[in-house]
Amino acid sequence: MDNCVYLSEEGLSKIKLELIDLKKNKRKEIADELSLALEYGDISENFAFDEAQNKKAFLEGRIRELENLVKKAKVVDSKITKKSSQIGCSITVKDGKGKREKYHLVTMDQTDPLDGKISIDSPIGSALYEKNLGDRIVINTPNGSLEYEIIEIS
Repeated sequence: MDNCVYLSEEGLSKIKLELIDLKKNKRKEIADELSLALEYGDISENFAFDEAQNKKAFLEGRIRELENLVKKAKVVDSKITKKSSQIGCSITVKDGKGKREKYHLVTMDQTDPLDGKISIDSPIGSALYEKNLGDRIVINTPNGSLEYEIIEIS
């Protein structure tokens, strides 16, 4: 994978809406909190001021994180071909013992491992992404290597 972040159109829209809200509304709310806290006087022992400063730092960090995501975003369109695995595909693999696993490849904003939805940015997802029916893949994990054969793409 390159340095981009794969997102659905819907996921990118959600990020942009959150970014607008943080910049227009949340920044103003925190600025108001800071102004109010300054009215209490001495800031050296002013809990309200410290709390507002912490909120401001967290907010600015979140804004930078979202701006970075937007810059790196690559909107993907799932084109299921049944031969090559793409975003939106369900992929069934089997290991050397015949045990089957099914994964659904999604973008980062749609990940839900408990429902079998794995991001193409994850180790398993990136190993399965753009592979073909019958391909064998090896995934290195902290517990050792996992070897699979792709037996179905739908």
